[in-house]
Amino acid sequence: MTPTTDSPARVGFERSVQKFDKLVGFLESDEARTLTHAELETQVDAYGRDLLRQAVEDHLAVRAYEEPRRTDVVDADGVPHTTVERHQIRTLTTIFGDVNVGRLAYRHPGTTNLYPADAALNLPVEQYSHGLRQLAAIEAVQGSYDTSVEAIARTTGQIVGKRQIEALVQRAAQDVETFYSSQYRNSRSRSARGMPRPSGPPDELTRCSARTNPARSRAA
Repeated sequence: MTPTTDSPARVGFERSVQKFDKLVGFLESDEARTLTHAELETQVDAYGRDLLRQAVEDHLAVRAYEEPRRTDVVDADGVPHTTVERHQIRTLTTIFGDVNVGRLAYRHPGTTNLYPADAALNLPVEQYSHGLRQLAAIEAVQGSYDTSVEAIARTTGQIVGKRQIEALVQRAAQDVETFYSSQYRNSRSRSARGMPRPSGPPDELTRCSARTNPARSRAA
């Protein structure tokens, strides 16, 4: 559906538009005209990062607003979750900054809440996004966990602790192991049908898996 001027989707991005106007207003200002290119880069980076963070959050807010109520939500034991609560918020730390993710919670007494929107968004269990997890893994492979903290702060403006970096790298390594397991099964199926084998994950993530799983490295 293409949003109209009065649609919730259009209204949902008002904060992003305001931040974009703020950026443009700064670039048009007399102050901006006195800056060196390096100073201009620094200012635009700050404005731009805040704009992108807001745009992601606004997009997620629109999706939360439009999330339909379902009647077929059951848990792994087959127990239906029929009580629904709106505006259940969790924080997601992205490469642009923290955003709020709203979604419907499906409840049943004595059981854990279910959030179908989390699956639709492929949200991680922890607070940090997959993009931040991949960046942590790449930086850790290229240096140490300490340098990864500095590199992530420099690249994204996000302060992630050393312990969190280690956990993210471990998660990324698990992702690679899962990838190889699924690709092995798919490869056998594709080969049997005469189809080319799929490519592997990024080299940086493969090295990350080898670093956190020495046995796999020796086996390779």
